[in-house]
Amino acid sequence: MRIYITLGPSYEPIDRVRRITNFSTGTLGTQLANAFLDEGHDLTCFRGEMSTCTEQIPDRYVTPFSTLQSLINIMRERAANSDHPSYIFHIAALTDFMIKEIRSESHLLNDPGKISSSAHELTLSLRPAPKLIVELRSWYPKSKIVGWKYEVDGTEEEAIRKGRAQIEFNHTNACVVNGPAFGKGCAFITSGQDVVTLPSNKELLKFLKEWAK
Repeated sequence: MRIYITLGPSYEPIDRVRRITNFSTGTLGTQLANAFLDEGHDLTCFRGEMSTCTEQIPDRYVTPFSTLQSLINIMRERAANSDHPSYIFHIAALTDFMIKEIRSESHLLNDPGKISSSAHELTLSLRPAPKLIVELRSWYPKSKIVGWKYEVDGTEEEAIRKGRAQIEFNHTNACVVNGPAFGKGCAFITSGQDVVTLPSNKELLKFLKEWAK
């Protein structure tokens, strides 16, 4: 089968030497990629350049990305060229906010090369970033798409409810719900509202290999 996996973090530049990002390491996506490679599938991994997972994926299967927009551009171009996979596992932890403007005291900084460390105070204004998962169904109408929902606050029930909402809003096929709000392990939710609870990432990887057949 032809499989896409997005993994790792994106980042957004503050200036030409500083950036904002998140704590994603790319580990789960890397493990899933290697599990599918072991099964002999045709794989493309869109891997965030700032991934810190030490486990390797052979270079020929990896397409790197940096910012959210760079990944959007890559996947939109693949779709336009009729490179449509059977499955898309969208695990990458992409930026939810982008830099709107930067001010040093009351002065607006336009395209700063490197903001001076002697600046007394900086104010960064953020704006919501576009959502890649919103676009995937229109680009890849025949692919089975699995999203991820990592929740920190709330209860297990609330986390599952947000996973279901992700499926409904984005017309995906399934969602993996995890994070502190869910607790140990994760839940795999399908568009038919079925919920499978898995106690560990190891069990999740085993489950996904069986599901994607």
